[in-house]
Amino acid sequence: MKVPTYAWLTERRYLVPPVVFAAVIPDLRGIRTLDTGDYSPSELETRMNTTALVGGILEHWLTLGQNRSTIVFTVGVKHSAHLQREFEAAGVAAAHLDAKTPLEERKRIIAEFRSGDIKLICNCMVLVEGFDEPSASCLVLARPTRLLTMYRQMVGRVLRPHPESGKTDARILDHSGAVYRHGFPDDEIEWRLDADQYAINQSEAARAGSHKRELTACPQCSAVRMEGQGCNRCGWKPETRSSYLEVADGELGQVGRDRSPPKPTEWSITEQVAFYRQLMWIGRERQYQSGWAAQKFRERCGRYPPWQWNRSEPLPPCGAVRAWVRSRMIAFAKSRAMQ
Repeated sequence: MKVPTYAWLTERRYLVPPVVFAAVIPDLRGIRTLDTGDYSPSELETRMNTTALVGGILEHWLTLGQNRSTIVFTVGVKHSAHLQREFEAAGVAAAHLDAKTPLEERKRIIAEFRSGDIKLICNCMVLVEGFDEPSASCLVLARPTRLLTMYRQMVGRVLRPHPESGKTDARILDHSGAVYRHGFPDDEIEWRLDADQYAINQSEAARAGSHKRELTACPQCSAVRMEGQGCNRCGWKPETRSSYLEVADGELGQVGRDRSPPKPTEWSITEQVAFYRQLMWIGRERQYQSGWAAQKFRERCGRYPPWQWNRSEPLPPCGAVRAWVRSRMIAFAKSRAMQ
């Protein structure tokens, strides 16, 4: 029996194309797999619900989420509530849903999400099935899963079109590594009716079997693309053979085939100056020592800023820069605590 393909549905605008950013691949070693085939929820929540991971999720959404209506899938109730508090503290209108949320409160939250009064909903397994809000155009995957069906259900929440809002694509911020395990959300799937057989992502299986192509990041816009192919989001075309992608400390970066450390994203001089001026503002605001901004610039860009830049006026920082500074403070505090 033939069924419509993702390509067919997208071409006829029954679905919108996904744009995937893979920001963090968490360390899931040692977490048990249950009889259901998925990770242990309790162990997963303990591993994922850390200030470092939460800070990275907030930072990347402020940078890449583009203030879109967003659904966040988490690994547990505490994780969801923690994320909701972090987004609220950053000035984002966010709500939390779980199985014990009263029905009337749930209706109010969803109504405010649809109206735009709430920008972001954090939840644990509540909105995976049966939730239909086409205006949602961004998904944060903060829940690793070994199940292809679970992954497809989560990303499906944001693939529906919504012409009224001008929605043209779905932005997926993958903090779980799901895209590297299960492939792109619009890959074609060979679904099985046999209860003893799992569904197969044919595209991902072919990639794994060939060992010739992997998923990697576009050097122009950082969207996930197929190694050796152009970027569907910005149109970038490779000139030479692509490199593998690795993740380091919450940042996307390309790595050579010798697995050398990822290099910082190339910024224009204008972007570097703006970033440094925002660091100067934060340093003055918090009454840090004069060299603090230069040290942070070096931490992010791999070199000290030219001394002439100190003549520039400090610039009020955007949310993404504040979130990055905050994530560095969290990482520093964590490293001190482990000593």
